[in-house]
Amino acid sequence: MSKVTRQYRRIGNDTGLAWTITDSDGNDYSLEGKTLTLRMVHAKHGTAVEISDFAVKGNAIGWTFVAAQQKHLGDWIAVLSWDGHIIDSCYALTLVAHSYQEGGSGDIDVTTVQLTGEVLYVQRGYSAYEVAVLNGYSGTETDFVHSLEMAANVAYSYDKGYMTISTHYDE
Repeated sequence: MSKVTRQYRRIGNDTGLAWTITDSDGNDYSLEGKTLTLRMVHAKHGTAVEISDFAVKGNAIGWTFVAAQQKHLGDWIAVLSWDGHIIDSCYALTLVAHSYQEGGSGDIDVTTVQLTGEVLYVQRGYSAYEVAVLNGYSGTETDFVHSLEMAANVAYSYDKGYMTISTHYDE
């Protein structure tokens, strides 16, 4: 998880966020062309809000955490996923009840919250089917899955509260 300076924002106000992502060597990691999912997750309640309206440019992603999505006071974490895998998560902001709790002069701070992060997941590995194809398998993926299901017959039994699993392989 990335580390950032704590940012306080009054609940009920649209808040802009911008997040830049780098690889483990500190180089910009392009987010363009990837199937991304962005969520804001409340750190205490676990409430997750999917952010569907965001913009990507190079290694940066920007969005607005709109007032209607802000259901709880406290810490919120931004979670970025690519193809279903979390690639980074980052403390984003703390929502407070009153503008004076934001610090400063008591005026509402309307600047964009700036986040930085290091990508945790860069490239997915091969599936079992893809490995089989690389090793000469020529059937379809459906046939491959069916062959795995047929190859192992699994029997479950319960004895005095314990579960026994027996696996029999077909020749």
